[in-house]
Amino acid sequence: TLEVSTDPYFSRFATFGEAAALPGDQPEISRFRAIGLVSSTRYYYRIRAGAVRDERHRGSFTTMPLEGKPASFRFAFSAGAITGSKHSVFAEIKSADPLFYIAAGNLHDAVPGATSRAQYRAAYEQVLASLTQGDLYLNVPIVYTWDAYDYGPATGTVPARAAAHAAFREYVPYHALADSASPDAPINRAFTVGRVRFL
Repeated sequence: TLEVSTDPYFSRFATFGEAAALPGDQPEISRFRAIGLVSSTRYYYRIRAGAVRDERHRGSFTTMPLEGKPASFRFAFSAGAITGSKHSVFAEIKSADPLFYIAAGNLHDAVPGATSRAQYRAAYEQVLASLTQGDLYLNVPIVYTWDAYDYGPATGTVPARAAAHAAFREYVPYHALADSASPDAPINRAFTVGRVRFL
């Protein structure tokens, strides 16, 4: 279950059960849908499995401002990371306290010649195991799209196209896709923050 609170000490919290199972065969990946949260509010969260709470991986996030209303916010973006990088830039991004972080390609550089979902999964696992990146992604929502080194060749047919799409859907939180019915449709999406449209 997911526990969510406006108090970092969790004196009171709401509990949300696991949502529908994810596609694929990754039992250690869960998806939760937290509803009833207030816009432009800082929340803290933690995971509980049975009676055991994962105290090492507590996180936080701020909900988006109301769509269509004036709002002040900051976001961060970058691209071109080395797989599993522990660079201090990720701590700097977190310290700027952005509302969200856009990873605009090459979240890692591990799979230009990938042929299987396992290779994409391994790359995501290395990224999340990074101390600086792991802490950033626990506390700042990510909006991620791939590029050549984290998807496949920039030109021509990508041999592992279906595997790349499947691993993306397993590991990456994302807004509704332009074509969510097709398992290997483009990962194009759009969302609005206040009065700003992001494509």
